[in-house]
Amino acid sequence: MLPRKNIKRVKNMKPSFLNACKIIQNIHAEKKKKEDQKTDDGNECTVFGCLTDKCNNTYCTMHHHAPYRPNVKTQKHIIVAKLERQDHSAHLQNAKILKKLEGPICKLCQTTDIDKFREQANTVTGYHSYCKLCACLCLKHSDLTQEKRCYNTTCKYCKREGKYQKFLCNNGECEIIVLKSRYGEFCMDCYFVLHPDQAKIHNNKIKEKHFAKQLQIFNEKHNNFLDTKLETQLRIVATDAEDVRRVIYPDFCYEKNDRILFIEFDENQHKNKRYQDDYNKLERSKLIREHAAKNNKVGAILRFNPDSYESKEKKKIASCFKQDATGNDYLHDEEEFQSRFRYFTAQLEHYMQCDLEDLPKEDVLMFFDGFDTDLLLSSGCKSKLDAI
Repeated sequence: MLPRKNIKRVKNMKPSFLNACKIIQNIHAEKKKKEDQKTDDGNECTVFGCLTDKCNNTYCTMHHHAPYRPNVKTQKHIIVAKLERQDHSAHLQNAKILKKLEGPICKLCQTTDIDKFREQANTVTGYHSYCKLCACLCLKHSDLTQEKRCYNTTCKYCKREGKYQKFLCNNGECEIIVLKSRYGEFCMDCYFVLHPDQAKIHNNKIKEKHFAKQLQIFNEKHNNFLDTKLETQLRIVATDAEDVRRVIYPDFCYEKNDRILFIEFDENQHKNKRYQDDYNKLERSKLIREHAAKNNKVGAILRFNPDSYESKEKKKIASCFKQDATGNDYLHDEEEFQSRFRYFTAQLEHYMQCDLEDLPKEDVLMFFDGFDTDLLLSSGCKSKLDAI
């Protein structure tokens, strides 16, 4: 209970002064509340029993300087501080060892396959933080949750925003990939639009014609090969799963009374973008086999690649062909081509004479990435392993 004089004094105070007092009280209350929270949040020195606030991320001022400035005042803290530091260093070292033993983990796709990483000496694991594939991604426009992948040098979205893309056609809004284009920074169509005076290069199936010639010679030597005829103009009309009419022209085929062997000549393993859609990767082979089944025969597909590939042992094997100064293909390595062709014909003879149950249900890929070159040696065919 306030004295009567003080009550009169409070009554005579102006409202603005009373409000100021309340504001000051609130400020002090909030300040005290923050200090209590600061203490509860674990802001104390990490040395056991020390309640002093940290001066850095770990210790208070006394324990931080104790190992480096020994004196009477800090003597009792030196042993504790050293033990704490040794324990902290040992913990960090153990964490590094465990991380190195676990191996690299890609920050994006979370893969742990060491073969997919590049080495980097100054990291804990000895490898990059991103795998080879994710390291090339355009992080701004890629969305791995939706399987949307855009790459740094071929991102069409970056090009639309005006950023130069090394491996996209550099003409206007054209988005064709020109990774190994003989026309420099342009695709073929854009190049001749910009340079109408230049003569076009007609490199018309030179590789395939050479293969067809060798196949014809093989066929004649074997007296039309087991009473079969080499077909080069077979036309297949079929309807795919989406009721779209498809016309298919297999490169070559051998037909017997109970089977048909379809031969596909796949230059550069058909890695070109035009062959990467679902129809060319899945549906086309299925429709070819269905054509054979409609004729009461079993169909098998053999695919031959005359160009470079990476063997099962991760060795690069050079292409049999090269290009001259005018851009035309020519046979560069006759020995390598004959080695591959001998292996191919050996497989062809086997599948023409084996039981129907032994015919492959999937496409037989010859000289594609992952091909086992030991098969060439076991079949008596030599292979020359050259770095590209």
